Amino acid sequence: MSTQLYQQRSSIINQARLQLQATNRYRAWSILLLSAVVSCESYAWLLHSWWISAGFVFLIICHELGHYCVARWYGYSPSLPVLIPFLGAVIFLDDGKIPYVRSAVIAAAGPIIGSVATIPFLLVAQVTQNTDCFFIAILGFVTNIFNLIPLYPLDGGRIVAAISPYIWGLGAMIAAFFTILLNPWVLIVLGVVTIVNIYLHTQSPVWAMSWARGGLQSCRPPIFQRIVIAILYASLVAILIGGCYWYCFIL
Repeated sequence: MSTQLYQQRSSIINQARLQLQATNRYRAWSILLLSAVVSCESYAWLLHSWWISAGFVFLIICHELGHYCVARWYGYSPSLPVLIPFLGAVIFLDDGKIPYVRSAVIAAAGPIIGSVATIPFLLVAQVTQNTDCFFIAILGFVTNIFNLIPLYPLDGGRIVAAISPYIWGLGAMIAAFFTILLNPWVLIVLGVVTIVNIYLHTQSPVWAMSWARGGLQSCRPPIFQRIVIAILYASLVAILIGGCYWYCFIL
């Protein structure tokens, strides 16, 4: 009798867990779609084109899904992307508990997938001479290049964290230079987000273990892995910048 009650209770708990997971998935997809629509409207107001806005939002989603899919492949449980007008998008994932190499791979997946997603727009623009597709592709390239600035919490900052967090200082100077040229308010927002994220990062178990073992570099990957990550990071930046320059000014 007790065995039957135990099985019935386990069955009820499992059904409740499945229903809760289904509800959370529905809510996550609803938030993604709603934030995408709001972002489309916001960018359409700025760009004066719904088509360019929709294409740009599509590239942002592809970028974020790159992070999402690789994180899931590693066995983590990231949230679906939430788009924030004029600030991009965010995926909630406790990367403070993720080893540096995995965090770098997850971070690199976004710009890689996001850049690959621009290829169809480039091809259509080349074949049809469609200026809207050309502009969408350039927006995608610029967004991915900006995300590779080595400043936490941008993707570049997460990648170089596996090499040395001191590179964030260089990223801060690069970000300040470009954002002052574009809009000082972007620098203010980015600065606040960076400070908050660095503070949260310093509270993570990986960072605490690093200090306990003797400093920032103590929990970094072996030197060979850091060299490989540095080469791949520099190659990705060079390919994106070179490809954007080649397509805009040479082709």
